[in-house]
Amino acid sequence: MKKVLYNLFSFLILVVIAQLSVYAEEFQIVQLRSDRSHVENNEYFFLKVIYHVTDNNKLLQGVGFNIHYNSDFFETVDVEHYYEYSVIGKPLISEESDLAYDDDPETNSRITLGWAAAGSPSWPFQSLPIELMTIKFKLKDNIGYKISHFNVTKNSKDYRYSFKGYPYQISINKLLTPDINNDAQVNTIDAILLLQRFSTIY
Repeated sequence: MKKVLYNLFSFLILVVIAQLSVYAEEFQIVQLRSDRSHVENNEYFFLKVIYHVTDNNKLLQGVGFNIHYNSDFFETVDVEHYYEYSVIGKPLISEESDLAYDDDPETNSRITLGWAAAGSPSWPFQSLPIELMTIKFKLKDNIGYKISHFNVTKNSKDYRYSFKGYPYQISINKLLTPDINNDAQVNTIDAILLLQRFSTIY
């Protein structure tokens, strides 16, 4: 009797696991990346927009999203390496009139982007992950030390998937630190770089 109950219990566990795997939530993902962790007055930096899907499905209906940022700090300069397959127009840059867009009072502008497959699901029709574009920004002048965020929110998605947007954080005019070259070490190289920096100031 115990063996029968044990086998029945094991079978039920397997059924539950199978059902959970069938109904597992899948996501379309947009992630922002950069090789810069900080930027200083009048410097340029590049923000890469990476698209991925949790089950690696490259035949979807498309995706639409916003990139939110603070235009008091940054100005958009150019969009490079744009993925043009099934794109819906050019990136639209506009001001935000409602904080509900990304629930971040520090952002005031957004770039709206979208792709939609024509006919049957066929987007992006390329191995994943894929770089959708690189956006070139310039930090404006006379900005003090701040931490600024670039957020991602959904406009549209494939009906079978949920959406996740991963933001990017960058420091502006970082606070003075002895680690001048940002290699996580304080050594004679940092001392030399610090002396060079002061010699150019004076």
